[in-house]
Formats: sequence, C-alpha cells, structure tokens
Amino acid sequence: MNPFIKTCVCMILLITNVSLGEDEKSSALKFGDYLHYEGDYYRAITEYKRLIFLDHANENRSAIRQRIAMSYFRGHKYEPAKQIFREISLEAKNRSLIKKSMTMLAACYYETGDYEMTVSTLENIAPDDKDALSLKIGWCHLVNGNPKEAIDTLSKVHDTSKQKTESVILIQKAEHYDELPEKSPATAGTLSAFLPGAGQAYNGKYRDALTSFILNGLFLWGTIEAFENDENVAGAFGAIISSGWYAGNVYNAASGSHKRNRDVRKQFLYRVKVTCGVSIADEEDMSFVPILGVKAGF
Repeated sequence: MNPFIKTCVCMILLITNVSLGEDEKSSALKFGDYLHYEGDYYRAITEYKRLIFLDHANENRSAIRQRIAMSYFRGHKYEPAKQIFREISLEAKNRSLIKKSMTMLAACYYETGDYEMTVSTLENIAPDDKDALSLKIGWCHLVNGNPKEAIDTLSKVHDTSKQKTESVILIQKAEHYDELPEKSPATAGTLSAFLPGAGQAYNGKYRDALTSFILNGLFLWGTIEAFENDENVAGAFGAIISSGWYAGNVYNAASGSHKRNRDVRKQFLYRVKVTCGVSIADEEDMSFVPILGVKAGF
C-alpha cells in the first residue's frame, strides 16, 4: 500500500476512535446526571464509575468522584460520601472543588449528628464569606447544646453582612436555650420510686401514669394475697414480677424525661431553622464542577 494512503487511513482510524471515545464519555456523563437528578442515585454512581474507566488520561478523576460522592450523599449513604469528599479535598487541585468537598464533608458529619467534627471541618475551610461560615458554625454549636459558644461565634458576624439578621435571631434564640421547659430525669425517677406512676404524671404522660399505678398495685396486691394464703411459691413468683414492674416503672419515668427533653430541644431547633433558613451546604455547594472535554447536559 502506498505509504501516503497508509498514513491517511491510520489518521482517520485514530480520529474516529477518539471521537467514539468522547461520545461514549459524553453519553455516560449525560445518563449519569439524568439518573442523579431523577433520584436514581445508585445507578448514577455506576455510570460515573464507567466514566472514570473511560477517562484514561485521569484528568477528570476528582470532578467525576465529586458526582459519585454527591450521589451517595443524596442517597443518605453518608459514610462512603464522607470518605470520597475527604479524599477529593486532599487530592484535587481545583480550589472551588476543594471548597465544595470540604463543605460537603462537613454536611455529612452534620447529617450523622457529629457536630464537633462538623465545626472542625468548617473551620478548616478557606471561606469566600467569613460571615456565612460563622453563621454555620454558630448554628452547629447551638444544635450541639452549646449556646454560649454559639453566641460567641455569631457575634463575629459583621453589622453590614447579609447574614446579620439571621445571626441576631440565632443569638436571641441561643440566649433562651437554657430556659427551655425541661424535666428532671432524677426527679421523675424519684417520684415513681415513691409512688408508681407519679414520675410519668410529672412528665405529662397521664395515661402511662395510670397504667403504671394500676399494674404495680395489682402485682403488689396479688403478691401479698399469695403470702397471706400460705402460697409461698406463688408469692415468691409474684414478688419477682412485682419487683421487675416496679424497677421498670422507675426507669420508664427517668427515660421519659430524657425523651421529652430531646423532643423539646428538637422542636425548638426545628422552629429556629425554619425561621433562619440555616444549612451547612447550599445549592451552590452541591452543584457539580465541569468535566473537562466532556459535554454535559441531558
């Protein structure tokens, strides 16, 4: 074959192969994004992993993995999301991608209830808006039951900041955090120890109080009756059952106070969050970074 013709054929095959490869990448990205926005996160992850396989140059690895991590996050699989966001924040060179990954890592910690790690992660972010970051950190302190730290942090928001209104509201709420109408577990347990059901009544659970009082009274009455009729075996069995119900009554009263207090704090924080609209990660933080050389959209 003529060397010139041979060279032309090789060039055409090479260009065609590259074009097909790029089309396959674009197809995987578009379909992955489509599945992600449709809420089919785990199939989206499969498409994004296929895109990593096709990205032989490895130039888009971090950007593609951000999509995988976001799919895990939106699918409420926070542990694998945390791992990937942490790795991206260490390996990526794009400043915007590093910031997004650090913010989303903090959001993962927040969703799993690890507020101390949320604060620690947020504090390591180089922010474009320090006031917005202070608002997030102050909110985390409040959620974690540290109103004083929340007030100290929120006080750093500048008067001219667009977050000033929210910070003032949060400070006002934090000042009243310790005044929430909570019940003492020790008091509830002690009351039920003296009179079964009294602790439940103290917690506002009047039906539980009546049930506890009647059941403990019946078991005690049955035990006494058995011993008075010289039915010692039945009396001993009744005493064991009565002791168990009595101890359970005390435990139930104390744990009921803990649960009530958690519910009071949860409702309080929910109302504050609705009023201020605080979130660890906003839509900008959750947005995808572009994949170089690959057409997105669907």
